[in-house]
Amino acid sequence: MKRPNYFSAKDVDDKWEEQVNTIRLWRAVLDQTLQDLVYEGKGKEDKKAHLSAWEWVNDTDESSNFNYICDLADLDGATTRKEIYKLMEKFYGSKYRRKLERSAQDIARVKSKRVWR
Repeated sequence: MKRPNYFSAKDVDDKWEEQVNTIRLWRAVLDQTLQDLVYEGKGKEDKKAHLSAWEWVNDTDESSNFNYICDLADLDGATTRKEIYKLMEKFYGSKYRRKLERSAQDIARVKSKRVWR
């Protein structure tokens, strides 16, 4: 499956001219997150990546890794999260909210079984 180029395709502010490659790298991390959110797959590793991506994006703590990566990508964390939710709504349609809730339940169940951390 080809990785989407949603965040990495955005223009980088001219003030970051010397760090443009670094910013694009961190934006590619966000693009990979989109791919993991969209593709659940049948395998254990695919499902794990999918659930990890949902958990990571939904971590709204101000000091979360998601917000840190968004800062490195020269993007606002809250705005980026909203954009991801909108994209997921486009992909999943009206089932988006139920999908999000089911993924959160899956994460809680997996953590309670201590299958992955």
